[in-house]
Amino acid sequence: GRNPPVYGPTWFPGTENKDHASLVQAAAGREVGGIDIRFIPKRSLSIHGVVSGLPNPDQTTFVSLFATKGERIEDFNMRPVMTGAGGKFTVTGLAPGRYRLQAQVGSLRSRSVEVQLDSADENGVSLTLQESEVLAGKLEIEGGKPDKMNVRLTARSNGQEPKAAEID
Repeated sequence: GRNPPVYGPTWFPGTENKDHASLVQAAAGREVGGIDIRFIPKRSLSIHGVVSGLPNPDQTTFVSLFATKGERIEDFNMRPVMTGAGGKFTVTGLAPGRYRLQAQVGSLRSRSVEVQLDSADENGVSLTLQESEVLAGKLEIEGGKPDKMNVRLTARSNGQEPKAAEID
């Protein structure tokens, strides 16, 4: 029932700062002794929250969790988490860092929420499901009309595939 330990990046001889690391000289075909690397344990943190807007309050749904760095998704292996009764969810065993969460069930999807975990658990994250939005408009091309065109809509840095639509 215990969470697995959480370790941060570790540099030889056991520092979490690359600038304090020691260089190891190794030659091909030769052994180098005395290289013991002790992983640096990090506090295991959790994110607690609730998904609202479920069609059936007893229905379970997936909450997708991504580790992020700046605007970029750092870990493309999303970690799905199931909601429990009343849409409540808990994500455990997390290292300090920035995380992005989003819930989805059927055509319902929540906006992404970013959570910064430093030294304490995050409580009260709220994800509200809503129908996917529709973008409509008219494409005007000066000087002619092509037979067939496609428009691609790409969301900025959310790690999802672009959506495309055919123009009539």
